[in-house]
Amino acid sequence: MRLFLLRHAQAHETFPDFERKLTPFGEYQIRLLCDLIDSGCFCNLAQVWHSPYERAKRTAEIFCSEMNISAPLQQVSNITPEDNPRDVARTIASISSFGGDLLIVSHNPFLEALANTLINSQTGGLVFKKCTLAALSNLSSPDSIRPYGLWSTDFLISPSFLSRSQ
Repeated sequence: MRLFLLRHAQAHETFPDFERKLTPFGEYQIRLLCDLIDSGCFCNLAQVWHSPYERAKRTAEIFCSEMNISAPLQQVSNITPEDNPRDVARTIASISSFGGDLLIVSHNPFLEALANTLINSQTGGLVFKKCTLAALSNLSSPDSIRPYGLWSTDFLISPSFLSRSQ
């Protein structure tokens, strides 16, 4: 299983938080990211999970449209900034052997904590700026030593890379 983690693009600084919409620059960020990625990476994508927040939902919609992803988009309530990433890591570990890849579009600090939980990073780890995409691969099933399985980082594309590619 390959797990893709995408942090939402730039959004307006308005309230309430869950209704914040993407800025025009945020929409541009997603399209630029899509221009850099081979859509073949997503040929085995079975589902796309996005948080109930507007900016994550819209990021997922644009990304899937631009990448011609036909996997169903599913709103998932427990992947918001305040949620516990260990709960989602357990869910991912339990479905990792069923085949098919998963894309999660969410927020920080949730995404960083989820990625670093899966790759078992105690310090440092992956950093998700807005519109950062990471791919993790599951190398082994959960066991008594690794309750979430063994995961490796395939790639991480950050906005700083995007700005250099213009």
